[in-house]
Amino acid sequence: MICPKCNKENFEGSIFCSGCGNRLENIQHPVANRVDLTSMPTTNNVVQQQPVTSVQQVVNVQPVVQPTVNPQQTQSSGLDNKQKGIILGLLGLFVVLLIVAVVFKVGNKNSSIIAKNSSKEATRTIMIYLDGTNLESNGGIASAELAAINPEKVDLNTTNVLVYTGGTKKWYNYIKNTENAIYKLTSNGFEKIETYEKLNMSDPATLTSFLKYSYDNFNAGHMDLVLFDHGGATLGAISDDFYNNDIITLEEFKKALKDSPFNENNKLELIAFRTCLNGTIENANTFADSAEYLVASEEVTYGRGDSNVLGYFINDLSSSASGLEVGEKFIDAYIKNMEKICYFPDQTLITYAVMDLSNVRRLTSEFEKIMSSIDVKQNYSTLSKIRSGMLQFAGDETSFDTVDMYDLVQKTKLLSSVDTTEFDKAFKDTVVYYYTNNKEETNGISVYMPYKGKKTTRSALIKLYDSLDFMSDYKKFITTFNDALNGTGIEYQKPFSFTNSTQVLVDNGEELTLELSDDQKDNYANAKYVLFKRDKDKPAYYELVLTSDDVDTSEPGKLKTKIGNSLIKLYDEENNSMYLPIDRVKQGESDIKDVYSGIFYNKNAGDFGQMDTAKASMYNKDGRPVFGDVIISGDRDQRYDGIVRNVNDYTSIEVLRHKYKILGSDGNVLPVDEWEVPATRTGLSIGNFKTDDVNSEIDLRYEGIDDGDWYVLFIVFDMNQVAHYDKLIKVGE
Repeated sequence: MICPKCNKENFEGSIFCSGCGNRLENIQHPVANRVDLTSMPTTNNVVQQQPVTSVQQVVNVQPVVQPTVNPQQTQSSGLDNKQKGIILGLLGLFVVLLIVAVVFKVGNKNSSIIAKNSSKEATRTIMIYLDGTNLESNGGIASAELAAINPEKVDLNTTNVLVYTGGTKKWYNYIKNTENAIYKLTSNGFEKIETYEKLNMSDPATLTSFLKYSYDNFNAGHMDLVLFDHGGATLGAISDDFYNNDIITLEEFKKALKDSPFNENNKLELIAFRTCLNGTIENANTFADSAEYLVASEEVTYGRGDSNVLGYFINDLSSSASGLEVGEKFIDAYIKNMEKICYFPDQTLITYAVMDLSNVRRLTSEFEKIMSSIDVKQNYSTLSKIRSGMLQFAGDETSFDTVDMYDLVQKTKLLSSVDTTEFDKAFKDTVVYYYTNNKEETNGISVYMPYKGKKTTRSALIKLYDSLDFMSDYKKFITTFNDALNGTGIEYQKPFSFTNSTQVLVDNGEELTLELSDDQKDNYANAKYVLFKRDKDKPAYYELVLTSDDVDTSEPGKLKTKIGNSLIKLYDEENNSMYLPIDRVKQGESDIKDVYSGIFYNKNAGDFGQMDTAKASMYNKDGRPVFGDVIISGDRDQRYDGIVRNVNDYTSIEVLRHKYKILGSDGNVLPVDEWEVPATRTGLSIGNFKTDDVNSEIDLRYEGIDDGDWYVLFIVFDMNQVAHYDKLIKVGE
């Protein structure tokens, strides 16, 4: 569909031109749930505003002059006095109504629906703090979310939708990256109503200014806030692309709300985090004085260039719905979006909850009673084993160290002298609605429990509790636990070495058992293993084929692995083959997930860049491995930020063969961070896909080990999370 105004080609069904914002006439409107990235509602900034010098600028209200009537200028109409009286009375009524209308219109120039003194029960203002960051510049997710909000589906007579934008180096719509601005949803799309200088979205004062502006100009019976960006669990959320290493901390969030019109006597009805990992008890306490309900996820959340969470959420949202109902709708929208953007949504961890913040302090108090009654020094060995086996959100390789709070209590309650009945009641009263596809280990609220992060990071995160006015007892608990984790204050520790362990080969080298000594049994927490194939031409180097934490520890003192035909091999058109280097991750108590990290070449090179460093989930489909969702890395520190792309979006995939020199001069295995990488790498590249289903053209097979020298390395972690490396165990013939 060609725009008649700017000649830009748009997708069929687009309501607005993605280039100039012109409304496309005589079209078949798309259904509510189908929104293309190019169909972004815009009016090319219909309302032009001059930049202001302060984000707290007050909107000036122009005075209204009441009309007067001069009886001497009135000509006779030939009517009698009674008729004149009736007409003058009607005219007076008309003038009064006109004055009221003018006052309403001028006194609140930006709002077309809600007067401060009117009945507000059935009115709603949704404030979206849209910090684009690399979610937008690398993935176009923020633009897609805005495009999904359809003004024809929103009751604009009772609902305001306001968006504060900033924080990204590149927008894929009509928004400028050289300014911050406020947009309002109208029947013509989003119109810019305020323009500001480029301000730090990670500054709490910027958030406060948006809250003040919205309250002063669009006050309503229901006031909701949506926060869009990266989340950092107990660290906070919102990281502006122009201000690296900055984030709104929990302390700053508390200040931002305290300085706003929203407080204990005038609470926001709902705060929804469209972020990762902010479903923490620490976060809930932070907002308990300023909002009635909190919606947040314990886990990483995902988005794609056609994400539709805000569309599913806001379209058809009732202006009179309660905070709980709005929270439920937000979670349902996220689930629906995951079904849309994920290849295998059921196998991607989802956990989102609505929390009733009026019960959070009671829940926190009961939680602290239980945890503070545990003698950490006496029970450290048990606590360490419990923590090592718990599901850690965002993966074991991150430093966030958050686990499910309810699950933590259930697994440690035998160590506590406090009955958990009141905690259970408080938890049920707090988590009033939630969804999870892992009912074994996720229940809606997470908590920081130090374990797998670096020592310096753990200390810094614990210190954050000093700035909070809650959870002081829990801070004492995790401080003692962290001290023990660091090796101080615990006398039971024993030396850990493999000199007394035995290695047992079973089933022709496919299954391995490592038997620990008595001392090792006492000081063992968890383990993983690495499978290598030795380079035939350069025997000092070993090709890494599989890293897995799927170690069977059901038999005390024995670590078991079974490789079997679970390796993944790729074949090209010339029948050349190589093993995919796979991370095999144990998700919870039963689920196993394979992840491949490599190079993907994007079809949309002009939009998001030609090459993506990414990781792809590998799934078993009808007995063969296939590529699933592709999660690209960020552009700042190569972390994976939840930007999802479909494997079908790529023209080719490059698989690299990773080889390492892993042995020291003494013949012992070196720590992972000391493994030497050769100067050159080899691999296979597959591409020029001709069908819409890339997996149908990729020849992947489950196989076992082939001819060659194969070795398994056990990496065992003791109670203090110190890694110990076994000697290489040869497998196969």
